[in-house]
Amino acid sequence: MPIHTQYTAPLAGAPRPPLPFDHFNPNIQSMTASNLPSVKFQEIIRDGQSTIVARMKVPTPGGGHAFILRRLDTGAISLTTMFRAAFPTASEEAEREESAWVKANYDLAGSNKSGKARFAGTWVSGPVAKTIAEAYKLDTILAPLADAKPDPNIEYRKSARAQQESPKTTPAKNQLPTPSPSATTPNPPKRRREASPAPKATAPSTSPGKPIAAATLSVPRRSTRTASPAPSPVPKTVSLSPKAARSPVKSPLKTPRKVEVTTPAGSDETAVDEEIAEVPGPDASQDIAEQKEMIAAFKAQRDAARGQRAEEDASMSEEEEEGVQKRAREESPLKFNFKEPSAQETEERAIASNRRVRMSSQNKSLAWGVAAFAAAMSALTLIPNPWF
Repeated sequence: MPIHTQYTAPLAGAPRPPLPFDHFNPNIQSMTASNLPSVKFQEIIRDGQSTIVARMKVPTPGGGHAFILRRLDTGAISLTTMFRAAFPTASEEAEREESAWVKANYDLAGSNKSGKARFAGTWVSGPVAKTIAEAYKLDTILAPLADAKPDPNIEYRKSARAQQESPKTTPAKNQLPTPSPSATTPNPPKRRREASPAPKATAPSTSPGKPIAAATLSVPRRSTRTASPAPSPVPKTVSLSPKAARSPVKSPLKTPRKVEVTTPAGSDETAVDEEIAEVPGPDASQDIAEQKEMIAAFKAQRDAARGQRAEEDASMSEEEEEGVQKRAREESPLKFNFKEPSAQETEERAIASNRRVRMSSQNKSLAWGVAAFAAAMSALTLIPNPWF
């Protein structure tokens, strides 16, 4: 069966606690797609609400087993059962830490319903379960469970716990009157079958348990005794009455026994399994603890977001201040700042020139003469002389 590759990345939050791989289930390594157990379904009824749950049986060390559950109404998978199937001997503290981390880093809204349809434990959506299954090494096992669909034409077996809790809690008190009709039903036929009510009055009068009832019944029946004194028929009727009472008492007791023998026979068409996964209902204390953990996680995320927002605001404010200052410099009007010349600036500057410029007039004339003589001599050497 192909393995889905759609995963959900966790949010940026606290680091994940280390998984207890020293308590890892070694049977998971030997489970492949060819020898996986089949996915089975069961119906859970609580307070009149029905929920179909898919389950897969995973063997654990020591001959035990664990069930991975998936509720079909929301498609959510129980993280608690996944953790227990992967790490069956891990401590409850490790399970709580893993559950708290998952709640703080994934969106679990809508996975587990509220009210009567709420199940105990932590439930995650299908994509989140596939992501976590990679870390638990349950991806091969979880794939068929996530894709399993029940047959609408099959009536699945209801949870045995759910069927037994209904007569134990409230109808347990009602079960006491149920045998009482069987005990009281033979009494009316006794009264109808007995022709004379006088022996019945003498029989309860001997019992010290109900003196008031005997007195009330014996008052009108004594008149019959005075009219017809029949002490001998009294034991006759008394001897006959228990026989008549025993026969109807046995008959209604035998009939339910026959019914009980025929009803538990199950057919092959119904999805029956001797081992049914126990899905505990909502626990008030656990819900309160989970809500407190969620509130603490939300507060931590809120504080972290506020700190990050404050840092961003501080950096933005610094950038805004720099931008305002730059804008103020750019938008400031241009002004010429004329400076009055000082006393030093009014003095004549000393112009540095050639040394020859500062020579006297005699030296200048001598220099010019030397230069002219040199030019004449060079001209004589270059121009050919016809006299020589």
